[in-house]
Amino acid sequence: MTPVRLALLFACCDALTPVQRSLDDRRPDRKITVKWKVLEIEAGTNASFALDRGCSSEDDGQQTCEMDFKDTTNRGHVDIGLAQPLDASDILESTIQVKTPFVNQGFSMRCPICGSNCTSSFVGSRISLPMPECPIPAGTWRMEKGFGDLVPLGLTEFPMQGTISAQYKIVRNGGAHVMSWQADADF
Repeated sequence: MTPVRLALLFACCDALTPVQRSLDDRRPDRKITVKWKVLEIEAGTNASFALDRGCSSEDDGQQTCEMDFKDTTNRGHVDIGLAQPLDASDILESTIQVKTPFVNQGFSMRCPICGSNCTSSFVGSRISLPMPECPIPAGTWRMEKGFGDLVPLGLTEFPMQGTISAQYKIVRNGGAHVMSWQADADF
């Protein structure tokens, strides 16, 4: 490529950067509202769900959080106070349903609660969630995810509205439920 063409290419790209920034600034604020509620919990175990900011609790135990798509620093926390430890023979089950104008599909995952990645597929893409090391000791166990982790996936730019409904269950090797909870998101 000649120096002139290279200079034109860089000038073109430099010119697009302010335009893109301008479009980002004009993009309407988008929010996502998430509601969590514990459905069942074993004796001696407790749980809470929260974000760094933007949450409130209701009398029935439901917690509601509102996040701005542009706030990539807000982190979500699930704190579980375990009465007994968990190991690779214990299972995390999840069923997730996504509804948008173009997608109405669900998927399920059933994986060991610790020791390996939990994988599934959704609309042709493979999903792999890293799980903690085993064993997970009794006491407080924090599962944490940053909203900024969605930016590289393009999920904060998706120009669509919809809902996600998810049910989660942690089941001990013998079949006893550690806890189950529901999370619903409107975006």
